[in-house]
Amino acid sequence: QTVDAQGNPGTLIVPKTPVAEFAAPPTGAQRQQTAENAAVLTGLNRLRELAPTTGALSAWVGPGQGRVNALKLTTPGVDVDPQMAEFFAETAAIKNRMIRAITGAQMSEPEAKRIMAQLPDINQKPGVFLARMAATERNLEALNAAMAAKTGTDATEFDFNPATGQLVPRAR
Repeated sequence: QTVDAQGNPGTLIVPKTPVAEFAAPPTGAQRQQTAENAAVLTGLNRLRELAPTTGALSAWVGPGQGRVNALKLTTPGVDVDPQMAEFFAETAAIKNRMIRAITGAQMSEPEAKRIMAQLPDINQKPGVFLARMAATERNLEALNAAMAAKTGTDATEFDFNPATGQLVPRAR
């Protein structure tokens, strides 16, 4: 039932089209996946905020520098830059979320190594770290596009709220 322009009740007739498909609403798992994907994008943006230049990045990551800084994070009595600690934590969170996005959480050891080889890591040279960040973002966008085609939803319509851990509609 509906109403016309003058407010009169009426019945809207929609012709059935043979072989027409309608997207089912996303399942709980698909909504969770969308939230995880939005969280990875938020994390990548946060990494860029924390280390906006290659110089800032090179102070934290690298084959030697990354290991030294990781050791500082765990050594009692050693002062640590809070932004560096957040950067390292966000890098680890991105890895975890991307693994869940790709595998659904269950994976074998060889699969874990294969996935980790494409993600940014604090022990990589700054240029490699940036290249893998860009590749991770492209891979995630491709995953989002595939999900949108399958479910009729779009992860770019939402933002991840890290305070609540929830996906919220993006303000327009």
